[in-house]
Amino acid sequence: MWKLLRRVADSISMKLMKIGAFDRFVGFLTYQRKRTLRRKVEKRLLASGQYGNTVMGGPFHGMIYPPSKTWISARFEKIIGAYEQELHTQIQRLVEQEKNYSQIINVGAADGFYSIGFAKLFPKADGIAYELNARSRDVLALVAELNCVSERIRIERQADPETLAALDPGPRPLLICD
Repeated sequence: MWKLLRRVADSISMKLMKIGAFDRFVGFLTYQRKRTLRRKVEKRLLASGQYGNTVMGGPFHGMIYPPSKTWISARFEKIIGAYEQELHTQIQRLVEQEKNYSQIINVGAADGFYSIGFAKLFPKADGIAYELNARSRDVLALVAELNCVSERIRIERQADPETLAALDPGPRPLLICD
């Protein structure tokens, strides 16, 4: 009996999922459920003192973020060291190559995760962080200050082709574009 009911439910849901609007609605509900679960985990970790403002893993471990009341995109994933984990190996390769980058250019810098992270990994390089969103630029400046790299990072609004063409990045630039 249960197997029959399950097959019928599966059949109906598979047909419904072919309807674009229904599929998007289910996707939205799934996303909301994940956000709620993440908030619960975050709250428990914060209450137990295991969730702070310092990145705990990944290539940028040790990087400091402002207090949790400050807006940071994907804060939980960044703090636990799982943010864009698929790039960790590539970042580690850049570090292992020990290239002395002359300048780190980040187009689409957001809150500074990569701009500040790479500035810490390559202390001899200066950086330019381009970000259109004013709120994100303010957070980026704060994150740069907390990590003692603000004197090496120039924060700009827009990176159009003319602006990038006018750059003199030195002999070994590293371009990050997100």
